[in-house]
Amino acid sequence: MTNVKQRGDDPMQFYKQQIYPYKGKVELWYQQHQSLYTDFMILFITAWVILFPDSDILYKVFPTLPPKPTTLQ
Repeated sequence: MTNVKQRGDDPMQFYKQQIYPYKGKVELWYQQHQSLYTDFMILFITAWVILFPDSDILYKVFPTLPPKPTTLQ
């Protein structure tokens, strides 16, 4: 959000137009893939990314996860 503010954009508009739609897609994906395996892998990947922040393991384990918009990367 700091980058958004530095560019002179409205943070609330950015949130509504960029983050909300992506969050909705991720929540829908989770509902469609809800399982013990998914939950376990989310916990594992969270720990992995804390240790290896540059890792791209998320999309290797969950290839059907909605892609992150370029504005959020």
